[in-house]
Amino acid sequence: MKILAPATPIPSSRAAHVPVRQGPGPAPPKDAFSASLPALLAQVPQLAAKGPAHTQLIASQLGPLLQQALSDPAAEARMLKILADLNATGQLKPVLHEVAAQAAASGSMPPLPEAKRRAMVDQLAGMIDAQFQAHGMTPETHGQTYESWDQLSAQNLAKVRNSQVAPRGPGELSCFTEPAFVAEMESLQGAKFQGGNRITPLIDGPASFAKRNELIDGAQKSIHLMSWAFYDDETGWETAHKLVEKKAQGLEVRVVVDGQIAAGPGHNATLDYMEKMGVEVVRWRSSDRPYDGQHRKVMIVDGQQAVAGGLNVGNVYSHQGEGPKWRDTDVLIEGPAVGECEKLFAQVFGKGEASSFASPAAVGSARCAVVNHVPGPDGDAHILLATLKAIQGASESIDIENAYVITTPDIRQCILDALERGVKVRILTNSAESVDEPIVSAPILKSLPDLVSAGAEVYLKQGDTLHSKFMVVDGLYSSVGSYNLHPRSHRYEGEMTINTLDIQKASHLTSAFEKDIQLAKRVGSTEEIQVPENIFTQLASRYFFDHL
Repeated sequence: MKILAPATPIPSSRAAHVPVRQGPGPAPPKDAFSASLPALLAQVPQLAAKGPAHTQLIASQLGPLLQQALSDPAAEARMLKILADLNATGQLKPVLHEVAAQAAASGSMPPLPEAKRRAMVDQLAGMIDAQFQAHGMTPETHGQTYESWDQLSAQNLAKVRNSQVAPRGPGELSCFTEPAFVAEMESLQGAKFQGGNRITPLIDGPASFAKRNELIDGAQKSIHLMSWAFYDDETGWETAHKLVEKKAQGLEVRVVVDGQIAAGPGHNATLDYMEKMGVEVVRWRSSDRPYDGQHRKVMIVDGQQAVAGGLNVGNVYSHQGEGPKWRDTDVLIEGPAVGECEKLFAQVFGKGEASSFASPAAVGSARCAVVNHVPGPDGDAHILLATLKAIQGASESIDIENAYVITTPDIRQCILDALERGVKVRILTNSAESVDEPIVSAPILKSLPDLVSAGAEVYLKQGDTLHSKFMVVDGLYSSVGSYNLHPRSHRYEGEMTINTLDIQKASHLTSAFEKDIQLAKRVGSTEEIQVPENIFTQLASRYFFDHL
């Protein structure tokens, strides 16, 4: 792919207490390789194609430039052009790997296990390519540019603060008891709270997969499954065989996964097998935004019951096998909200209409909204706005359990406002040791000091990765879904949440949260937060914040 020299600055942001920048500086000059740079770098495209020795040479020159670019606008412009040239020739990854290896050897980069270092560099290379495409820096892209997080956050805060119901503090009735506030939330999230539902939390993988398998085994008409990933492991193959068996029985069996993930190793054998056996499989990709993802997770059976939340189809989620066992959360949905899950599935699957089964009858008292998020400059902010509104509506307590708490300015401000009102705020997220993506550890930890200083109880996961995404407010409102509290979920991922007004469900999730924090490490002071910074995390936070 040919990459054009950036015609506009790459929008950026800084996490947490670091001020947000509107862009990395001026657009590169026409002669991006000034005479002050070694002549070597002017030959990047040609040299990169010549082999490992030249890759090492390029890396030895690029490494110092990457560091210099963090404070020097001229170096910044040159760096962006060099990265574009390396990306165009397919040499970005090997050069960045060599930069990382040289930095590790010199001691200028904190030591990391080889596998983690390679994963971090691969992810950064993907961020770079995605950012070039998203901002029209290739002949294939449209040149659309996101608003900065400062601009977007100001707009979002104005929307959630435009309310007939003023925020409240301890001892006052929750805003969620006010019909006017609930109506405002419905408008912001783009979905009504439907009554007549029963919502049962499925705490962790074994509980969720036991219910999933039970539902699949009992299915009579249809199984619709949407996931980010379908792994080629014991859980993936067990699920695939079950779905194929049901297809052989004459059921309508449809599967949607993220097309980028499905193209990678370890994620396609099960899909190919199911497709060969007649299961309808959609590997979802955006036609004009190649880095957009399909991150929603839901399984609907017979149009009558659904399981939705954070779990993909794989061993780390189900806890099969000897490998890592991630902590995650789903919910079982029964009642009219299942019909909304069907509509969303049909929309993403691309067949237009949901199955013609009768809408599920009322079975409980929970009021539930199925909230969809479409990414992109012309997308929506339904889940983010609902999250902000819920935090604004709290009078007593907010519990947030989320894999990646990388606060954008609007999220951070709403939490700080709640703390100022006297609301008890507890947050559980990944530590640098537990997180599955090393490059996001620094922005997560950078997001926490302001919150700790303002009085939030912050807990860091120990052991295996936290993948759960839920929030409970005032023991009345809860949200469970696929949406991570990081920029990427908003900018690049299709997401869904199940937002519920129900005391029983909220109580169940609160109990799960309290068990989880008993196994976590509480941050006692800001001095305890040790950010694992290196040149790659600094570059990612500064230039590719949208992808974190």
